[in-house]
Amino acid sequence: MVLSGDDLSQGSGFSLEAFTGLGHLSNGTSMSCDGKTYSYDDNGGHRYQVELLETFLPGISPELLRFEYGNDIDDTSLLTAGANYEVLAYARGAPGTCETKRPVVVRYQK
Repeated sequence: MVLSGDDLSQGSGFSLEAFTGLGHLSNGTSMSCDGKTYSYDDNGGHRYQVELLETFLPGISPELLRFEYGNDIDDTSLLTAGANYEVLAYARGAPGTCETKRPVVVRYQK
């Protein structure tokens, strides 16, 4: 099962942590580092650099594993490191901004 959606790491009045394996940190409309804040919201600011991990998609051309995304992506942390959750893709800030990576696609492996 693949889930997709804006604000997917946060429920409306309830937690999705046990379901997604991700802890919600913020809405991801901005990133701050070195005393500066960069906007990533509604395609009106910077664009996240999303990278799918080749380990899980062998044989895919490298240029197809990376793309830009201009809307917000929830800032999350993987809650169950070493358990059955695996990160399949990360997003980083745009070059020259905060390049901290955050998990954006996670799978649960039985």
